Amino acid sequence: MSSDIPQTDLWLERSRLDGMLLGAVSYGAFSVEHKTGVYLCTGTGGFFILTIQAAIALMRRPRNGETTANNRLGLISYIFITFVLGTIGFAGNAKFTEMIWIDLRNARGGPVALIQDELNYTVNILVVVW
Repeated sequence: MSSDIPQTDLWLERSRLDGMLLGAVSYGAFSVEHKTGVYLCTGTGGFFILTIQAAIALMRRPRNGETTANNRLGLISYIFITFVLGTIGFAGNAKFTEMIWIDLRNARGGPVALIQDELNYTVNILVVVW
């Protein structure tokens, strides 16, 4: 056998791709609608909607003698910082997934080696840090 043939571990490759797709669905990157034969991809997803709902809940005036949180501004800041960092992390993970199956597909060891050595790539280190 030639050493240029990439090794395959279909379970590992499928698991990596399935995990990325599940992350994309929970983020909301794949919201596709069919209207008159045209597929429209919208960017408003679950993560964005939950961020907005949490901010609205914190900004709402108290009712029926309830008290407001003293640290409301800090919590709103935390919500939006978490959203920004989550978006950057998702984008980096999407880029690394693209590298695995498109850009570096024919690298020595194939996708399996790329998945196993994922912390050797700057984009993936940034994802973990974010």
